[in-house]
Amino acid sequence: MRKTIGVTCDDYKAKKYRKRLLEKGFEIVHDEPLLKGVNVHLFKVEVDEDDFLEMKVKLEKVLKELEIEIKNSN
Repeated sequence: MRKTIGVTCDDYKAKKYRKRLLEKGFEIVHDEPLLKGVNVHLFKVEVDEDDFLEMKVKLEKVLKELEIEIKNSN
């Protein structure tokens, strides 16, 4: 069975998020703005239920790294 994890970010960060999620082996099943007129982007990634906790920790680490990189680049 598969589980879905949602990830949101500001629109201007979406390209970096997409690239990093794919590099780290996440399967993106949804990739588009959250709502029209709102500057928020939504990604949904699917993981195997058996690997859920491991992948959740991995995803949290990737997201923290991204936020630090983006903060330092500004």
